[in-house]
Amino acid sequence: MIGRALMSYDFLGIFNESPMTYTDIKSDGRLDPRNASHTINTDKTVAVAEGYYWQPMDSCPRGVKVQLLGQGGVAVYAVWDGRSKFWTDWAPLPRRRES
Repeated sequence: MIGRALMSYDFLGIFNESPMTYTDIKSDGRLDPRNASHTINTDKTVAVAEGYYWQPMDSCPRGVKVQLLGQGGVAVYAVWDGRSKFWTDWAPLPRRRES
């Protein structure tokens, strides 16, 4: 969901405080070029994507590779079985831009 407010992961210090809105997204789904595609957190340790947010687990597809965010705030690439309660959020994998 583009424009969805961030969950409370502020303790990690990695999320931008102002989430993107629908007006920041072009009709083809790309970010408006006037907006950066990422920001660096205040500790200058993490590049954080703009307009790309963790999704709730109830929308996570089962049996395919996704990014999963654990309760401790660590993300991994894995396949969710639909049962584990350890995972708090998920995100689809990025894909390569066509040449």
